[in-house]
Amino acid sequence: MSRIRKLFTTIATVSVLVLIVTAGYAQRVNRQSAPHLSDTQMRYLLNSIEMRTDRFSARFPKAPDNSRVNSSNREDRINELVTNFESATDQLTDKFDKRNLNRADIENVLQRAARIDRIMGRNRFASTLETEWRSLRYDLDKLARAYDVNWNWNQPVQGNNRELTGTYRLDATRSENPH
Repeated sequence: MSRIRKLFTTIATVSVLVLIVTAGYAQRVNRQSAPHLSDTQMRYLLNSIEMRTDRFSARFPKAPDNSRVNSSNREDRINELVTNFESATDQLTDKFDKRNLNRADIENVLQRAARIDRIMGRNRFASTLETEWRSLRYDLDKLARAYDVNWNWNQPVQGNNRELTGTYRLDATRSENPH
């Protein structure tokens, strides 16, 4: 009888340990939080990104008036990029609050930021705007690291690039499939 009791106790103990480990893993997977930051640290970082983005986007529409970007069509497109970027950063906080933030959301924000970064790098703006952008970039780098997103500001931007306009001719002889 003593053997059966020991066996039953051992099986029960192992079962409880397996349940605890499995529950902890499931909670970690469902949480989808940044693996390198606590929830408090992540909330602080997202609030910083949102605050800096709001300040940047409030200052940006005035900035092209004193730069080479000041042409109505181009200026409108750039302002639209900034507005879309601000909207994407707002969604980060919403998704984090709903426990639905993931790497794809981070990559989306970074892709939008890269377009703005190219504009900031190619043009001279007021020093306050450039300082605000550098601070925002620093926070975005921390966000990328927190979610293990391999990010390089010099990598080509994926997706629809509205900066390319005109007619292009493809050279079929240089194609992998010239048919």
